[in-house]
Amino acid sequence: HFKWALCALVLSASLWAASAAAQVIPGEYIVVLRDGRGGPAEVAAAHALVPKHLYTKVFNGFAASVPDAALAGLMRNPRVVSIQPDRVVKAIGQVVPTGVARMEGYPSPGRLPVDAGIAIIDSGIDLTHPDLNVVYGVDCRKLNRKTGDCLLGGNDDNGHGSHCAGIAAAKDNDLGVVGVAPGARLYAVKVLGSSGSGTLSGVIQGMDWVARNAATRGIDVANLSLGGTGQARWDGSATGPAVGELSSNLARHGDLHQISSRTGQSLAAAHVGGGGQFPRHGIPGTGPQP
Repeated sequence: HFKWALCALVLSASLWAASAAAQVIPGEYIVVLRDGRGGPAEVAAAHALVPKHLYTKVFNGFAASVPDAALAGLMRNPRVVSIQPDRVVKAIGQVVPTGVARMEGYPSPGRLPVDAGIAIIDSGIDLTHPDLNVVYGVDCRKLNRKTGDCLLGGNDDNGHGSHCAGIAAAKDNDLGVVGVAPGARLYAVKVLGSSGSGTLSGVIQGMDWVARNAATRGIDVANLSLGGTGQARWDGSATGPAVGELSSNLARHGDLHQISSRTGQSLAAAHVGGGGQFPRHGIPGTGPQP
């Protein structure tokens, strides 16, 4: 599996390099060797070269400064598979994920933030992330004894919630990735801890908070990407409330319109309101994601 990933990496780098000849570092080369007697260091020494890097796992080879006079001899060495010029590599700027492109969530007109509010019911959101427009956050794992409501906060100490928030609404700002609804208002509703786990009762509390506050805080969308084992109905009977009813109730009482949900042993739902400028493309709650 690692070799396939490496091939993909080399292919991507090669395609990028083909259009960036100016990034070549003069006189610097990466040499790939066939397996055989003597390691990369010995092959380099045979050509009076001093390796800057030695490779023995991703492939056999080395990187070194190779004078023009030594280059021809190195190319004739039967151990040599290929000689590629070394190049400058830079951190990648903003990327439009394939799934976002398929959903036509980008580009945003004039790079303006999408006028929609999205509640991420998860492990919270990184409240100070420069690529996320987090406007409010609560921690619903425990209630405030004075107010009887979720605690203020919602900072992410696991990473999953921030990841989901980025998929939904990462800004269109030349950083990281672009979300489906770039720059939309994000509400962190923390129901999972640093381990990525929580309680079903806490998840319901988070959903309840969203339903009660959607209208006053301008929340159009609620997203849950979590699951666990259990029964389709709370009491195992045919009369108890089904898991899917929770998401339906959240949509109804929060004045949100359901576009997908997952029921049974796992709980995951996404809802979108009709008032905001949110893309009208829904991803099913089950099956492979784009």
